Amino acid sequence: MSIQLLILFFLICFYLLHFHIPIPKFSSLEEKIEKKELPPIIPKITFYTKEDTQEFIEDDKDGFMKDLDYPNLLARKVSSVKEYQTIARKAAVDFTQKEKKRLTEAILSAVKVLQGISHRIDKKYGLDQKRLETVLQTWNLAKTKDSVVEMGMPHTRQNVIFLSTLYLAKTDSDQKKLTQTMIHEIYHIYQRMYSKDYKEFLIKGGWEVVPYNKTDKRINPDLDNLVWKKGEKVYIARFAKAKPTDLKDITTIESKDEHPNEYYAYRLVEDLNL
Repeated sequence: MSIQLLILFFLICFYLLHFHIPIPKFSSLEEKIEKKELPPIIPKITFYTKEDTQEFIEDDKDGFMKDLDYPNLLARKVSSVKEYQTIARKAAVDFTQKEKKRLTEAILSAVKVLQGISHRIDKKYGLDQKRLETVLQTWNLAKTKDSVVEMGMPHTRQNVIFLSTLYLAKTDSDQKKLTQTMIHEIYHIYQRMYSKDYKEFLIKGGWEVVPYNKTDKRINPDLDNLVWKKGEKVYIARFAKAKPTDLKDITTIESKDEHPNEYYAYRLVEDLNL
């Protein structure tokens, strides 16, 4: 061994013994991105203006408002579809800069979490990673005032997430809750976009469609119009009386007992353990 190599060897040993050399560490998600196993997603986020939201409500392309029956109109404190559309249009408002910042942070957190979910969770919730990445690339958000639309509860229509000033005020200091809501709602959009395959996932998992002709079922824009059961349990939100006073005037206690889509949306957030 040459004298130069010996000197280099002793120098390396000396530094290793006397100095702490930091070694970079990666989380599992960062490691996957570094190895190009999981391409990073930069979501395109669109905040609907007041006018955008008014146009969406007016068009009613998904037929949600058109399909509201008498009990569901009463629960929304209106007497006709036209009246509900009118008050919903008037309730449309713009997002504030603070809300846009908070929601952007929540969406980025949601994307990072969902992009890194394990294969086990993929299969448990009927998710395909490539399709999920497609859904995560685009986020559309609309805002309405107070409790005018759907009692101010977050919900989706087509590929748009509706939020209210009431809900945003409630979560003003709870960024974790906002991230959980984004995960819950984007999963509903996934269920809708891939509804045929998602229905097959439910059936393979032991869920069955139940024929239902009564008019006491609460209509939820996040869900299909089917009633499902698993085993002997029927998942449905029934109004407590013929003339419900609001959307929460129902016999169902737990939100996840309303429909398999809600059941899995709530369970997904629980499983992720944010």
